[in-house]
Amino acid sequence: MFARALRQFSTYGVGSISQSALRFILVPVYLSFLEPSEFGVISLLLVVASIVTIVAGAGALSGLHRLYYEVDVDEKRRLVGTTWSWYLLGSAFAWTLMWFNSSGFSRLLYGTGAYAYPLRLVAISCFLDPLQLMPFEVFRLERKAVHYVVFSLAKFALDFVLKLLFIVGMSRGISGYLESGVITSGVILLLMYPFVRRFVTVSRSFPNLRSVLRLGLPFVFSALSVWILTWSDRFILNYFSGQESVGIYSLAHTLARPFDVILYYPLTLLWFPFFFSFVVGREPDEVKSLLRKAVTYYTIAGCSLYLVIGLGSNDLLRIFNLFFGAKQEYLQASGLVGLVALAPLLYSVTGLIGTSLFLVKKPEYGALGVTVAAVLNVGLDLVFIPKYGGFGAAATTAFAYTVYLGLVYTWSQRRYYVNYNVAGLAKIFLFLGAAFAIGSWIELRNVWISVLLRLGVGIGVFWLSVWFLAAVLAEGEKREFVSIARNAMKTFTQGFQRWF
Repeated sequence: MFARALRQFSTYGVGSISQSALRFILVPVYLSFLEPSEFGVISLLLVVASIVTIVAGAGALSGLHRLYYEVDVDEKRRLVGTTWSWYLLGSAFAWTLMWFNSSGFSRLLYGTGAYAYPLRLVAISCFLDPLQLMPFEVFRLERKAVHYVVFSLAKFALDFVLKLLFIVGMSRGISGYLESGVITSGVILLLMYPFVRRFVTVSRSFPNLRSVLRLGLPFVFSALSVWILTWSDRFILNYFSGQESVGIYSLAHTLARPFDVILYYPLTLLWFPFFFSFVVGREPDEVKSLLRKAVTYYTIAGCSLYLVIGLGSNDLLRIFNLFFGAKQEYLQASGLVGLVALAPLLYSVTGLIGTSLFLVKKPEYGALGVTVAAVLNVGLDLVFIPKYGGFGAAATTAFAYTVYLGLVYTWSQRRYYVNYNVAGLAKIFLFLGAAFAIGSWIELRNVWISVLLRLGVGIGVFWLSVWFLAAVLAEGEKREFVSIARNAMKTFTQGFQRWF
């Protein structure tokens, strides 16, 4: 069971890590060729695109995931066709709205109509990106991990080359960043279609659409709340502190992004297809054991990666500044990464715990939890951002995600009790804080030695504490954890050798 899941996770992980590597190669380019204010403008435009994509889809993909394994092959194809048709309609509406109102949106966001052309490019992205989601989702649902990774890498490789051409070669700045994305999305969508058309039957079945949307719509409210929780602070920060502050704050999120790419995205790509295929015909005790182990193992792995990101960001920015000419202002982002990186860690653990709500078909409780957290976050942002800027935004977001975790845990336990080792998990987070504090205290003039020493000490303190003091792993689980870690290293190594 775990071996099969690990192989799929590792395949997705190889692709995600490769994508992350491409993104990080471009980070020093952005920091050298874009002013913090320009980086802030781009960040706000991407935030706009993200919410339009959420609304255009109306949660249809979530409904598709829930129904896909309950029907026969022909019905699967019709479900995919119906969902894709819905995305086409929603994307066309989003494009129309943004294209013909680009000047108004520009004045609303930036107080000037100067960014109307970039907003038109965002409108095109809002048409192409939702349509592009469907082929990737088909690969996920059909467990075509290799296809998923190949096209993901092709997408990021093409985007990488075009961004270098448009930003560095042609000095097109904000417009070049967006133009490269539009071209990439169109090309990859065309390339993927021949590989997925056998899984699609063109369909406008209203019963299928009604079933998909009935299960998916609660996730729209959940996704909108997550959007507010994750992205709304940039608008508030832009209003009180300006685009440069948004750019520095967004850089902190960019430096924290490897958490999403290495752990969170591979998990989300694998988890629902694996979990819901696993529960068919299983006893409740087996399902609960899987959930308990998944939360424990993921928390340990997530905390380890958090330390790599949080402790390494300061020296990484120093390296960008010293060796790649990154602008001095960007160094301010190092003080925010530790707080910013808490959000994806807490969110992903919450998602695993909340799986039981989806299992008992009560996703609305997860939506309610994230809505409460989002409202709390906006209220706190309005109080703390005017006083503390980006630090206030990061701190309030981390606190709101903690509240979200607590709500989802409480409600999910009432409806599907799982015997999580709560005391042990609390110790893991306590040891995480201690390891981060100790590692942050270390800073040497030589950036290379500094980063290695920080990471070595911080991760060493964390693992020794978890292994010997947390009491979260039984002896059998420790052996299983070691075996999984060894297999993961072996599989990742083989994966990189196969791809590169």
